[in-house]
Amino acid sequence: MQQRNLIKIFIFIGLLSFAFNIVFKRSICIFFNVFGVPCITCGLTRAYISLLKLDIKSAFYYHPLFFLAPLFFILKKRKYLLILFSLFLVVWIIRMYLYFPYREPMVFNPKALYVQIFYFFKNLLIKN
Repeated sequence: MQQRNLIKIFIFIGLLSFAFNIVFKRSICIFFNVFGVPCITCGLTRAYISLLKLDIKSAFYYHPLFFLAPLFFILKKRKYLLILFSLFLVVWIIRMYLYFPYREPMVFNPKALYVQIFYFFKNLLIKN
């Protein structure tokens, strides 16, 4: 029963992400908005939006593992989930190396909370 509730929560967050992305053209990714760097799933929402438009090339561009994301809900064994997570992590590292910070969706968020706090204290120290 607990897994069903978790799936419902992720589906709700996914739908909210779709809506937020379409209306505001911004990410609701907490990691991205707090730290300023993309998370391992950044680009999935845009990939699925592209897939809904039957633009498979763009879907792969936004996240090359978009077709594997549903496995997080299907797989039950921890071993397989860890392998899947590791695969997403390796692809994230490669994408960060190749594309960060100038190529969508692997961009830097200068409005992120951590970045703003960093610049606040940096400016505070420089003035003194």
